[in-house]
Amino acid sequence: MLLLLSHGQATIEKGFSINKKLEVENMKELSYVSQRLVCDNINSTGDSIYNIKITNIMCIYVSNARQKYVKYLEDQKLLSSQNKKRRLTSDEIQELKNKKRCLEKEIKALIRSADEFAEKAEENNDVTSICKSNSVGRSAKAKEENLLEITNAIEDLEKKIG
Repeated sequence: MLLLLSHGQATIEKGFSINKKLEVENMKELSYVSQRLVCDNINSTGDSIYNIKITNIMCIYVSNARQKYVKYLEDQKLLSSQNKKRRLTSDEIQELKNKKRCLEKEIKALIRSADEFAEKAEENNDVTSICKSNSVGRSAKAKEENLLEITNAIEDLEKKIG
């Protein structure tokens, strides 16, 4: 009893069987829709597929359809390549942001070390600690310049995406 269909479902079931006949592996939804439109149009005329007269207008429509299909494929390729570029740029931005975070941590640690060496030099009147403090301070400045370059690169890439 569960498998019985009412009379109102017959056209839907007929549509499923037509889809089954049209089915080809890896066919996209748009192709199914297009083929169903053709089948439905042929069925609506009441003629069989062998009785259809091919006119010049039909040939023009077919030619235009092919051109539209080629244009559609080109647009899909272009869209795919743009998405790929955008994804690669986003990955690059993320990598630069990670480098930026690491550099910021290193700079804070270097500045803390330089301050500690400076305090030690003041307490002990130690010239070596002053030299170490200056050296570590120069390293921190060099890393800050590198950090500025990375920040500018991130901004440029974000403008490029955006």
